[in-house]
Parts: sequence; structure tokens; C-alpha cells
Amino acid sequence: MDILSLLDKKDWMILILGAIIPVFLSIIINAFRLYFQHKKASADLRTKIQGTWYSAEFDHKNTEPIESRNTILKVKLKRKFGNKIIIKSIEDINENIKKKYPTRWIVKGKLIRGNLLGEWNSTVPGTIRYGNVFLKFLDNEIAVGYWIGESLFPRPMYGYWIMAKKFEELEKLTKTVLIEYDFHAYDVAYLVENINKKKIPIDAVKI
Repeated sequence: MDILSLLDKKDWMILILGAIIPVFLSIIINAFRLYFQHKKASADLRTKIQGTWYSAEFDHKNTEPIESRNTILKVKLKRKFGNKIIIKSIEDINENIKKKYPTRWIVKGKLIRGNLLGEWNSTVPGTIRYGNVFLKFLDNEIAVGYWIGESLFPRPMYGYWIMAKKFEELEKLTKTVLIEYDFHAYDVAYLVENINKKKIPIDAVKI
């Protein structure tokens, strides 16, 4: 005789509840875990971060003049429940250079003690560019940090990454950093590869 045919209505209810309750409890526990993750991740933030930002990064762009190496994008920052963050570029604002060097990317990461730690990937068709980011959210709706990864060159590269809610504020900050203080990155890989050669001029490794 089929054992299932021996079960009455009460037995069926017990079996169903026995299957549902563990799943339900798992969902509740996971929801609480994400809630406390979200709360903990928000505790060190000094401003609300979700929404539209303007982003500027130091991008090498081969032999372009220094003022053209400041890539400005309009981006959307989205917080997930828990400590997850996604930042996606939505508009390239570099009028003079965007056709020659189109820039689009997505950053996925975690919010840890007021800092974003994550990975970036280019979303420009036909490109394979990727790396890591570290970004600290400051007061007055400003964030600052660095990106590292493969850009136009197949070797480790890096540069500043500055974000602000106001475009005018971002322009002011990046012009100060890039032009007035003459920001440069350095090709450390080139130095390491040529460590046994005679002293290398600083301009040879300045990016």
C-alpha cells in the first residue's frame, strides 16, 4: 500500500508546515542580518549617498595634455539592502575628448566604515578594462579615493577618484588637484622592469 495514502489531513498539514517553517525562518533571519548590515554600514556615513553624483578620475589618455586627463562623468549611486553599493556611469561630460576616449563603467562593492571597497569594470563595447576602487565619503557630499587596474595600458595603472553631488564643486576640486597641484601618477611597473639600468629620469615614468 502507498504510504502517502495512509496520511490524513492532519498529517499532511504537519508535513507542509515542517517544510515551510524552516524556509520562513531562514528568510526572517536573513532579513534581520541585512538590516543590521545596512544600519552598521550607515553609521559612519556623514551624508546621504544614494542618488546622482558627478565623478572625476585621473585617466592617462596617452599623450593628451594634462587638462584632458580629468575624465568627468555623471553617475548614479544605488545602495542595496545590507552593505552593497552599485555606481554606474550614465553620462560622459568630457565634450572635447569623449569621442576619442569614451568612458563608461560600473562599480560594485561594499560599504565598510564609511568607505566603498569594490571592483570596477568598463562597459564600453569592445574594451576589457577592470580593477579595484577605494572611495571615502566625506562631509559636504564629497567623496575621494583611488582606482587601480588596467586602463589603456596592459600594466598596473592608478589615479585619483573624486565625486561630488554638485558639478561646480567637482570642477573646482579637480582643477585644483590636477592643474594647481600638478597631479601625476607614476609607472611603477616600468621602474621595476628597468631596476638594473642606470638612473631613470622622473619624466620617463611620469604619467
